[in-house]
Amino acid sequence: MANTMPAPNNEWSEDEGNEVLEIFLEPRVFKAPGLIPDVRLDVFDQQFHVHSVALKLHSNFFRVFLKNSETAKDIFSAFKYHCSTGVDDDGT
Repeated sequence: MANTMPAPNNEWSEDEGNEVLEIFLEPRVFKAPGLIPDVRLDVFDQQFHVHSVALKLHSNFFRVFLKNSETAKDIFSAFKYHCSTGVDDDGT
């Protein structure tokens, strides 16, 4: 079965009189038998749902990051961990 990207949902909005195309991508969900995703990764405009075990098995960064991430879980979230990317003021 081929892994294909879902089609984005395109919606138009108006921003100060200028038409701007906003694209909302469906989350990419990585499934494994018996595991429910407990990590939400926001990478720029794309969201990924994955289980922390898969990240820890394949990445030393996530082994350390998730081990040291002892923050309280948001009771309104289905995820134990949330990571997101960002762009600094200098564009990096």
